[in-house]
Amino acid sequence: MSGSTASQPKRTGLRTLREKLASFDGAIGADDIARLLQTSRHTIYLWVRENRIPYFRLNGGLKFDPALIADWIDSTSSTPKKPAPSGKPGPASSPSSRSPASRSPSSRSTTPRQYARLRRS
Repeated sequence: MSGSTASQPKRTGLRTLREKLASFDGAIGADDIARLLQTSRHTIYLWVRENRIPYFRLNGGLKFDPALIADWIDSTSSTPKKPAPSGKPGPASSPSSRSPASRSPSSRSTTPRQYARLRRS
């Protein structure tokens, strides 16, 4: 066999994203991560610049560890929040009770699209 298969997935019936990530043998490049996460390579690079996604550099290129990416997806996935206990109102100044406009700019997250608009202006 010629060539490296480090970033080639094993061909099997894949069901979940975690299984797809586990099918890679070795580090994954930005193009493969973008394809798996159904986003653009540009977005992956923005997430890297903002340290929002785990990565490492190898020979000057960006690489991603499939196991770390799977864990990162699990840790950043939204989960339903438990409702407040009945009979006990929450604090009046809790972050969830304030409108988004009243939050400080540092507490708001910027989406990649908003980030691109800010850079252009």
